[in-house]
Amino acid sequence: MNLHLSGKVILIAGASQGMGLAIAQQCAAEGAHVSLAARNEDKLKEACQAIERAHDGRAIYTKMDASQAQDIAAWIDRTVQEFG
Repeated sequence: MNLHLSGKVILIAGASQGMGLAIAQQCAAEGAHVSLAARNEDKLKEACQAIERAHDGRAIYTKMDASQAQDIAAWIDRTVQEFG
């Protein structure tokens, strides 16, 4: 599948496992840079490392509770700092 994501920046919440992780992997496989967020920092770190080993796109993560507005803002800020 080609979604023309090469060089794009994609933010994916709930990305430490399951469907969110699968979406992150597919986006990275198509050359996107991915910014992952979820509550489990250990799983996020593992997910980013696996994505960067397997694909050309960069991966970063932010520990985030989606029910907290300040966590969402911090995730977006970090993504902009890293990827512009």
